[in-house]
Amino acid sequence: MTASGQEHDPSEQEQDSPKPKRDRWKIIHNALRQCACHGIVWTRRQLQCGFAGLTYISPLLTALATAGIVWVAYWQWDALDKTDQTLRAGQRAWIGLDGVVKIDVLETIPHLGVEAHYRIQNFGNGPAIKVIPIGWFWTDEKLMENLALSICQMASNFTAGSVPHGPNVRNPGPMGYTLFPNQGHEETIGSPSDPWTGPAEPDLTHFRLIGCIAYINQFKVVHWTRFCMEPQINASLPLTKDTPLTFCSLYNDTDESDAHKNK
Repeated sequence: MTASGQEHDPSEQEQDSPKPKRDRWKIIHNALRQCACHGIVWTRRQLQCGFAGLTYISPLLTALATAGIVWVAYWQWDALDKTDQTLRAGQRAWIGLDGVVKIDVLETIPHLGVEAHYRIQNFGNGPAIKVIPIGWFWTDEKLMENLALSICQMASNFTAGSVPHGPNVRNPGPMGYTLFPNQGHEETIGSPSDPWTGPAEPDLTHFRLIGCIAYINQFKVVHWTRFCMEPQINASLPLTKDTPLTFCSLYNDTDESDAHKNK
């Protein structure tokens, strides 16, 4: 009974009370039944499980999408980086040997005396600073590999100003001169005023003239070029200043060459 004396019908309360949750599932269920394809009919329980599964799948999909964006961004950066490197390679300085090393004096007795000269040039499109060439006349094949590895490190240290020194010795800093595009410079391995000398070698049958040129390009990166020449195979003995020379099979490379990178 109500206050007005009228008896309240519980069924009316059920009909009048809102049932949004039940109505929502009923609407979705009926809509999918009407739009069922190929005879597939979704039950309310299947819909509830499906929507519940989305709560677990959604973070996974988000993670996969994020990973995809990162992957695309990485390859875009990689492509831009390679493009930048290509542009820099076309614009920077390239120092190399211009021609061959020429021997002016070669004496084996009563002592070893060598005077040789060569020319280097900037074949690139940008200036090279702190250019340091170092050249050696070498006859000891057993120590050749060690010399070839150390000579460019030595030149690079002078160029970069990182020469090892004692605790009480001041570092002189970067050294060398500047070469602009197409500009060359004459260098020597022994000279009349300062010849390359050593003990007598009357039985000399082979030698190498090896050198390395270190420099800094306009992008402030240290580079080097290594060169090596030796007497031709079956050269007549004794070896003289007129003995024909050829490039060595090794040690003619740069810091960017594949042969050097694979070591």
